[in-house]
Amino acid sequence: MRKNKDHTAAKSGDVDILQTVPVVRVESEIAEDGKVTLLVPRYHSRLAKKLLGAVSGKDVVRVDLDEIGSKVWRLIDGHRSVAEITHSLQSEMDVEQAEARMQLFIRALSARRFVDLFIVTQQEEAPPSEPNR
Repeated sequence: MRKNKDHTAAKSGDVDILQTVPVVRVESEIAEDGKVTLLVPRYHSRLAKKLLGAVSGKDVVRVDLDEIGSKVWRLIDGHRSVAEITHSLQSEMDVEQAEARMQLFIRALSARRFVDLFIVTQQEEAPPSEPNR
């Protein structure tokens, strides 16, 4: 039997945040120094963009991440769990500090809808049936 990974949307408070997989929802730019700027759409509907966009002239809000936030953002690939990303940062800070900071940061990204959080579940598939002879 093979196992197939399946993503299920995580709801805030349901699960251990470290076991979720963040998936990027907004575009970003990476500067030469490695720092990330998120490009968050100012308007979420076409009507609002049309009516209000002409007034403000800007379609996006730029959100600058600090050095560690930028490293985390670059590690978000839709496959790594928050725990795996946290493990990558442990060389720069102690384990407890990394876990606490990561949980706060990922929750903030999710609350602002910059990322979606998913739970990866393992589903077993039955082997393909043999044709009748």
